[in-house]
Amino acid sequence: MNPSSVKLFLTLLWLIPGVGLLLHDVWTGRTLGVPFGQSSVPLAVPCLILAAFNVLRWWSLRSRPMGGSSPRVHHRRPREESQAAVDLTFQFDDPPAGSRGPER
Repeated sequence: MNPSSVKLFLTLLWLIPGVGLLLHDVWTGRTLGVPFGQSSVPLAVPCLILAAFNVLRWWSLRSRPMGGSSPRVHHRRPREESQAAVDLTFQFDDPPAGSRGPER
């Protein structure tokens, strides 16, 4: 899935309940809120803040130059077998030299 579409999905995920709770508060005249200290914070506020945060994340990804890659993404090249150092301590393919087969 495209990271840009994930950020837009998360925006909608927070925007729909945020707007719905805000409309509920306006329509009924009652504020659904969470007590925070001496006051109450409407439930629409954290939803709308998270929606705005995801819009900013989407916009920052969209405003990057097309040719550039993310500075955090580093692609590692696989090592060739000749370069890889083989540690014989961790090869469990063959049984140890002093062991015998199962006793009958």
